[in-house]
Amino acid sequence: MSAVAGLAGAVIGGVLVLLVDIVRRRAEDRRTKVSRLAEVSIGYATVAGRLFARARDAFEKGDRPSSERPERYEASVRFFMTPGMEEVYPAAMALMNAYATYAAMDPAVDDMDAAVEAFFDAQRHFESGVRQIAQRGTISASTAITVIRGVR
Repeated sequence: MSAVAGLAGAVIGGVLVLLVDIVRRRAEDRRTKVSRLAEVSIGYATVAGRLFARARDAFEKGDRPSSERPERYEASVRFFMTPGMEEVYPAAMALMNAYATYAAMDPAVDDMDAAVEAFFDAQRHFESGVRQIAQRGTISASTAITVIRGVR
């Protein structure tokens, strides 16, 4: 009888170790995904900010901003290929659209100050979304992948 109890104890102990290991791996996987999303989001926001600053500098010199598509597309691909980006996708698109709108403006006709404020609002909204994910420590599983259409 004691052999059966010892065997049952070993089986129960083994199952508990297995369950704890599964929970630990899932938590580690969530942390890794959140960290990776935060890292590429920082790169995405940095590129958007750099492009915006270059466009703003060009306008202040009286020049038209140059097209910066390769750098922009590289940051976008890194961001959009990262699992979990779906949760902040709308804010990311708003950020790049705010940059593209600003870069396409005509200073003689358009309200540049409003466009600057729109960019900074989009940037704050994107950063806030990423910060919420980082503070929560997990990416929402309920987000659906959005089909990307009409991206400039």
